Amino acid sequence: MAWDRVPRIEVQAGRHGFFSINNSNRVPLGGLITARNLTLADYSWRAGGGASKLGTAIAGTPQIIHAIDYWPTPGRRRTVAVASDGKIYKDDGLGGDWASLVALAQGIQPGGQAIPHLSIAGAEAAGQSRKLFYVDRLNVSQVLVGDAATMVAITKPADDWAGVNQPGWAVAHQGYFWAGGNRNAPHTVYRSLASDHQDFKTQPYTLICGPLSLQQYTVAGVEYTGGLIVGCFPVGTYYIDTSTDLDPLKWTAQLIALPGWAGPHAGGVVEGDVIWMAPDGSWHSLVAAQIGIAKASIRASSLSYQKLTSWPQQNMNLGASAESDLIYYSDRQELMLSYPGIRSAQVDHRLHLDLNNKDEVGPNWVQWDRDLNSCLFLRQLEGGRTIPCFGDYAGQVWLLDQLDRSKAGSAYTAEFLMADTDFSMLFPTWAGRKKNARFLQVEYVATSKFDMTLEVYLDGVKKQTITVTLKPIGAALPATLPFQLGPGALQLTPYERVLGQFTRLAIRGSASVAGGDMNVTRLLLGCELAA
Repeated sequence: MAWDRVPRIEVQAGRHGFFSINNSNRVPLGGLITARNLTLADYSWRAGGGASKLGTAIAGTPQIIHAIDYWPTPGRRRTVAVASDGKIYKDDGLGGDWASLVALAQGIQPGGQAIPHLSIAGAEAAGQSRKLFYVDRLNVSQVLVGDAATMVAITKPADDWAGVNQPGWAVAHQGYFWAGGNRNAPHTVYRSLASDHQDFKTQPYTLICGPLSLQQYTVAGVEYTGGLIVGCFPVGTYYIDTSTDLDPLKWTAQLIALPGWAGPHAGGVVEGDVIWMAPDGSWHSLVAAQIGIAKASIRASSLSYQKLTSWPQQNMNLGASAESDLIYYSDRQELMLSYPGIRSAQVDHRLHLDLNNKDEVGPNWVQWDRDLNSCLFLRQLEGGRTIPCFGDYAGQVWLLDQLDRSKAGSAYTAEFLMADTDFSMLFPTWAGRKKNARFLQVEYVATSKFDMTLEVYLDGVKKQTITVTLKPIGAALPATLPFQLGPGALQLTPYERVLGQFTRLAIRGSASVAGGDMNVTRLLLGCELAA
């Protein structure tokens, strides 16, 4: 046919996420400037999983500010949620029958330095109950013992913790419970008794982190490779090695990274690394390598600047970054960060860091703007698998990554937009020269029938809108028996004619169909040098 001799350019989908780089020449072919409500985990540009409600909303529909999946005993689960009405609730394990555990004396004051934080410890010895602790730097620290009907003040707080001088983070580490961040001793880390995680008084033990000149207070703690990582706001990350020497009097807090932590939920352990977000929106990682027998060498590095550059400062409301939640969804190898958009007072966006292809192309990034995800957390399913969940601004918990590509049956938009290119990375002589556009085809995984919209941009101007129908196709005949009709194989749309002359070209693809499983594996473009 007429296009047989036209160069056919393959744009491989799913290899790269989005880049925020002004110089498009530095973005590889297939790199995106928009990757919205997608997943790259299937090595394609695929509409992200759907969302469905879990149970019913909390009475009065308050905002869920923070939540945790809590198992007081094996086989018994509770979702515990901190709400904007100043109360902490627990459910019946299925997202319903919400009961108030405590009304906080100072109420909830999200933003700034008072951020609600739940942390699990307890079960100190045989017969002892698991315990769920609550701290926020403002209210008296609370504990839920087992599956009790109420939360109560911890029995033996540190002498420093009085009035509104309360810890803002807490974490279990090596059989003890650790906490810190109180206003009157903001750089001090406290440790409980091993035999009683509520007791910080009987044998008080403390360490000082720093302080650096700009450091304000400790804000987060994470157990890691034989020690405790302590993040500070807005600068400073420390490591307390509690394994090399058994004498606590010889322990010190070593500064291992200058970037600080945005808040108590802004980081965690991810497959052997610690990854966190700093208050300026940049992402960082710590990698530990064992040297000799017991000495840990920890190296810090930046994850985000190479591909995001100044994107966080331009797109995130960093003044509210302390409220962000960062969780790791291991099934998809994605980190998920909730954050408020640049002009938003609500946590209405997510930024996903995809690690599936990190050895080949480094971390990839994907944007989400579908959900008012006031808080993010993980929920364990039968068999131990965990999935991401969020609480919203109306007291409702939602399950994420559902097979149906819709939100409670409603459509959302999945979208990709290529960085514009002159294809000089494939054909060096094409750099800066005029080309003629000829045709476009989409290769996709066949699922159900629906329409996808393609927009063609020539030299930055939208010139053409094309609608293609993605549909499952049965086995081609003739075929050898037995065979099965239906989806499963890669399909290719018919040629779509593209008109116009250009120096640089980009394609935007999108679908807004409830249940529409847009799953693009390649774009095939026909282009040739203009005469």
